[in-house]
Amino acid sequence: LHFSNHSHLLCRFNESTDVLGSVVNDTAVACSAPSSLVAGTVPIQLSANGGVDWTDEAAEFRYIAIASESLSAAPTVGSVFGGTRVVLTSSSTSSMELLP
Repeated sequence: LHFSNHSHLLCRFNESTDVLGSVVNDTAVACSAPSSLVAGTVPIQLSANGGVDWTDEAAEFRYIAIASESLSAAPTVGSVFGGTRVVLTSSSTSSMELLP
């Protein structure tokens, strides 16, 4: 597939949730993954015509569980003008991947 001429791109996560996609280059599309209530692998399909047709084959995306109760923030308050440096500390030994 080549995506340079498509303006109605959609990504479908888990065969149920559609989100807008944007062209990165002729062979790549970017989508923001919707939230998920559970961890696990879900299929992703792509539509280049606003959801009328979808790719036959699906890519896979894996949601990972991150326990919010295992994080603490310091400081817990900051100026309304912003700029406060916040350090997050995990009390868990599980690994966490931060995405840009």
